[in-house]
Amino acid sequence: MRTGLSWLLGATIFAAAPVFAQSPLSLPDLRNTTMPPPAAAPEAALEEKAAVPTAQIPPVDPPPAESGAVFSPPPGPEPFRIWMRAEYLLYWVKSAPTPFALVSGSDPTNPTQQLLTSNQSFGAFSGARIGLGTWLNADNSVGLETSFFWLQSRSTTFSAASNGAGTPTLQFPFFDQSPGAVGDGLMPIAYPGIFAGSVAITSTLQLWGGEANAVAVLVPRQAGFELTALAGFRYIDLQESLDINTVSSALLTSPNTVLAQSDQFGTHNQFYGGQVGAKLSLLGERFALDMTAKVAVGITHQTVDIQGYSTQTGPGGPNGVFPGGLFTQPSNIGQHAANQFGFVPGVELKLHYFITSNLSAFVGYDFTYWNSVVRPGSQIDRNINLTQSAVLGNGALNGPAFPLQQFNRTDFWAQGATFGFEFRY
Repeated sequence: MRTGLSWLLGATIFAAAPVFAQSPLSLPDLRNTTMPPPAAAPEAALEEKAAVPTAQIPPVDPPPAESGAVFSPPPGPEPFRIWMRAEYLLYWVKSAPTPFALVSGSDPTNPTQQLLTSNQSFGAFSGARIGLGTWLNADNSVGLETSFFWLQSRSTTFSAASNGAGTPTLQFPFFDQSPGAVGDGLMPIAYPGIFAGSVAITSTLQLWGGEANAVAVLVPRQAGFELTALAGFRYIDLQESLDINTVSSALLTSPNTVLAQSDQFGTHNQFYGGQVGAKLSLLGERFALDMTAKVAVGITHQTVDIQGYSTQTGPGGPNGVFPGGLFTQPSNIGQHAANQFGFVPGVELKLHYFITSNLSAFVGYDFTYWNSVVRPGSQIDRNINLTQSAVLGNGALNGPAFPLQQFNRTDFWAQGATFGFEFRY
């Protein structure tokens, strides 16, 4: 059989040789010719073909994406469920109003030197804020987030004192409402040859708060940005005090009659409200910029607490502890409260640098505005009827009841820089 196949193959090649020897231009048109099925390959050829190994083509990696822009579209978010944030706050707040004066000068009958400014600055506050959040669904589009911030309690103190002879003079201007003495008056703390004295005025402030929000991704991460909405609850607590302490020693009595007075004004503001906002994030491979705007609307519970006392020893008057100082008298001592509409907008900016895919360091800026608060200095009434004071009058009110309980309101703001880390997993 093999011999017959060899003769058949040789005859076929011999017959086809004249065709391959012709010029290509003389090739017949085979487009409409039905080709016979190919002849079966010899078993030896099949065996040889089966022995040839199949070539393996190695995979070719796609060329790396070009980068260079700070905020270029990232390859995709790293999957994470929980994020935690810790940051240091360096804040400044609106100065405390001090709408009263302390005067001095070479002429004690007409002192013109102002020792107090109309506002007392607290300087920079240190504080901290922590935050925690989690996604609630598989595609990281709906979640919960909460945060809490706290600023250190900070005080500022002004003090002045005379020498043992009462120089220089120190006096508080006020509007005298005592019958028969209505008009501008001066209350001496130090007066040359008559009183030696000192004054200390201390303002204290503390601010803290927290919030809890539901978050929803409106525009998922694409083209280098992401848009998230938030809605929830916000609480802010602002507590302040203003203490005016004076000590006067009467030089004309023996022993000296010493009068110590203290006026204490305290305020407390508590905001409770619903909050809505949005966050736009510009995302890059190593950097991200978060821009958040929020506004909270609710109620501010406001409390004003006014207390004061006078302590006197010596032969120059009644000895003991009595209610009222100078700006605090029985007519305005006490605590009162009210609720006021509250409006608290704010913005936050954060620039992140990703140390790893799970950890970023950031710097930022915050600004928060509060439309209505009560502050201690704003509650001082400089109209005073001294007849109700046991040491400055006779202890029985005669005439109009001044000073009055005040409930003056003003706005408030806090702003500052933030530095922190965010970890997610």
